[in-house]
Amino acid sequence: MVVGFFIALFCTTPAIAQQQQLPPYQPTGFRQVCQPAALRVGLDENDAGQIASGTTVAILDVGFADDGHAYFEVEAANGQAGWIPTKTTANFCDFADRKSSAGRRFLAPPNSCHLIAASRRTLDEINAFAAEYSDFLPTMSAYKSDNGWYAVSFGLISTSIAQELLEAADNLPADAYCSDGANYIDLAEFTGAGFTSARTALPDESATARYKAECLQGNGAACTDYANDVFDRDAAEEKGGDDDEFEMFRYWLLGCMRGEAEACIGYIRSSSVYLEYPMRTAWPGGDDNTPGLYTEMDRIGCDDGIAVACNRVGGNMTKMLSGDAAAWASGFSALIASCEIGDKYGCRDMFRAMKKRADDRNRPFSARDQFFAAELWADRCDPSPNGSNDGSCAPVYENYSKFLSAPINDPFATVERRAIATAFLRRGCEGWRADACLYYSQLSDQVSVEDRDWGASRAASSCALYDKGNAVCQNLQIALKNDLPSVTALKRGDFEALAQRCGADNSLAAEEACHDAMLYYIRQISATDLAPLESALQQACEGTRIAGCSELATLYSPHSIAGENFRFTGSDQPERRLQALRTGCQPQSAHILNCTKLAEMQAERGQDAEAQRSFRLACDAAQMTQSDAHAQQNACFESGLHALRAMRDEDMARRDFRRVCDDGASSNMPYACKHLGLLEQGGSSGAGDIDAALRLFARSCYPPGAQRGDGEGCLHYGRMLLEHRDSVRWDAEVGRYVVLPRPIDQGQRDVTTLATAASDAFATGCASRWEAACNAHETLIADWIAGSFPTGQVNCQIRQREDVLLSDKICGLIVYRDNFLSAENEMRTTEAEIYIWPDGDRTVVKYMGGPWSLNGVLTQRRFIAPEMSCLENPETQRSFCASSGYDRSGD
Repeated sequence: MVVGFFIALFCTTPAIAQQQQLPPYQPTGFRQVCQPAALRVGLDENDAGQIASGTTVAILDVGFADDGHAYFEVEAANGQAGWIPTKTTANFCDFADRKSSAGRRFLAPPNSCHLIAASRRTLDEINAFAAEYSDFLPTMSAYKSDNGWYAVSFGLISTSIAQELLEAADNLPADAYCSDGANYIDLAEFTGAGFTSARTALPDESATARYKAECLQGNGAACTDYANDVFDRDAAEEKGGDDDEFEMFRYWLLGCMRGEAEACIGYIRSSSVYLEYPMRTAWPGGDDNTPGLYTEMDRIGCDDGIAVACNRVGGNMTKMLSGDAAAWASGFSALIASCEIGDKYGCRDMFRAMKKRADDRNRPFSARDQFFAAELWADRCDPSPNGSNDGSCAPVYENYSKFLSAPINDPFATVERRAIATAFLRRGCEGWRADACLYYSQLSDQVSVEDRDWGASRAASSCALYDKGNAVCQNLQIALKNDLPSVTALKRGDFEALAQRCGADNSLAAEEACHDAMLYYIRQISATDLAPLESALQQACEGTRIAGCSELATLYSPHSIAGENFRFTGSDQPERRLQALRTGCQPQSAHILNCTKLAEMQAERGQDAEAQRSFRLACDAAQMTQSDAHAQQNACFESGLHALRAMRDEDMARRDFRRVCDDGASSNMPYACKHLGLLEQGGSSGAGDIDAALRLFARSCYPPGAQRGDGEGCLHYGRMLLEHRDSVRWDAEVGRYVVLPRPIDQGQRDVTTLATAASDAFATGCASRWEAACNAHETLIADWIAGSFPTGQVNCQIRQREDVLLSDKICGLIVYRDNFLSAENEMRTTEAEIYIWPDGDRTVVKYMGGPWSLNGVLTQRRFIAPEMSCLENPETQRSFCASSGYDRSGD
């Protein structure tokens, strides 16, 4: 299954091998077995042989076994497969051996290599080379090789990208290569003046100075101490800068090469970017996803048991690569290791990773994984009700709760383990943890009704005492089970409080309370036994009380309301519904929704006159009260529609539509303006105000603000511009096209601009999904190309690159708007131009909201030839140029 991975793992790339054979790169989905490991066929099965020390295995999965330890599911190149303890493996088994190794002082850390740019005999030659490549100076080193020459390194890079970097980088010497540093025996010291021979420590020097000198003589621990001293000194003095960052970074890496894991992750302590500086400087064209060395250093630190390194490894892999099983398993094991150390952030991220993984796979973890993950943190988490979120027991309570939901016949969920989890939840509840109390109250298979009821009551009290704003408390009443006496009493009490506010008066606040009471009842109490809810709403919808009428009408409707864990369907009693709405539809009432609903019912029954009176009542009341703007304008718009379509009363329709059209904030404004425009265009009498109609259609197509216009209004606007092109002109004073009472002189007409404006209107209507506008636009462009409308005249050229002119002609120019589908799957408009060559060929240019399109081919390259604006076709490498037209921004 993973043979291909092993082939890739143990092959060395030709470009890297030009100077020496490098160790193979080991991806995150592989581990080295550091000691003989017992191999299990399954997590709950007996051992079945061993995997030898030194074996590299591919990780397939991770999980807890019955002994409480984490195990990797692995496969080796020799075909061995099964589960082994994660603690018998490491990313890099022999790294710590470097501390006791007399030689190989400058061996590159695992999965990295020295980017060697030159070999020089003397320090003077090195300094001359360094001056030539000064951009790399912050990470440059000079190592003396066992052949007496110095190798000038620009720094460390990941072996995973070494070949690609050497081939792609254009600011490296042609003979640059990567080295593991195994044959380097000494190091030149870098000072502000350049590279010099490394010196020995003097007896009277400070400890920091001795650390530096001893580091240069091969003491890895001294390298770490020196870099840490520089960091601590700068932190205490609140100073620093690039030179100090450079110095710290250099000596941390020297310590890392000598096997000091703390030094490898020294970059975490500072803001240094030098770890990836050589790669970024040599290959500025590499994208942000190009692998660097941060993860490799973190893997070293995690192997050494440094919690912050494990957190970084685990957090990055489990958040970003949750779909990659091997990478996720590798990262999750790092978080387990951190949690075992006792790091609260490691435990926090371990639980988060489990939740994300379960969501991604749409499959929960096993009861065993839930239990042992909780066990890791249970004895060290903070159980206080207002403790730190990072170190709290919240995820332990949640995991124990999930474990306890396992089927009774799950062999792992023994009575003893269930007792452990249940006791922990009870202790948390006794300590006023609302989440522990909630979970405890849900344990119907483990706990008596009396104890569960105690947990539910205590959960409510904890939320009242400590934290009403957390997620558990905000959703507590939804989660609490209705079979418990205290929960029933609690929910009934809350409902009664809402019902009391509902029937208090006729204010909007009372109407909102009625709405909340209805939703609360059907969600929290019952969606079938509705008698208490009906009674409360009836009391708020009788006589002069009307706050509950809208919800009472909903109760009697045939409609459904659905949400998480509930579904309600009305009783479908039309006469009772009608009576509730009649009671609620009162003159000068703020509850205009009752009137609009009543009008809709009356219209459905064919009672048009009664429906119009209800619509009028709603619209008039909305104007006299402080109802929200949407309700006001919706009432008037619906009144206008009914007056126009059912009553054939154009005067009443005009009055209602005018109210809405004049309100720029109304979502119905574009539609009201369109209907007004149609009425002004002629109405039933056939004699209308053409200029007023044009203005109204323009307002319908281009409403103020961000709302989309009415597609049909755009269609009418574009058609009017074309139909009356002999008498339409732009009036700069009023900022719109106007229709003059008589035709304009031929010499003063601008039909080309009018055609462009009509194109914009049709394209805008098409973007609103009005098919007739799309069709009208296609017809306009076809007629324009055929000569029905005049075109501009521009100079067009075809060029090969920038300097070879292939064609130079005078073209016709059509400036129009076109539609395109955005990345968000929204139809939008864009500026576009058609250049018509003398032989009839056409060049089409569009702005696509970022890139440009040249005859349907996207191009980002734009340049200016002499007096010409040009776009290059990346497929033909030819450029189309024009003396005017498209060098401007689009929408």
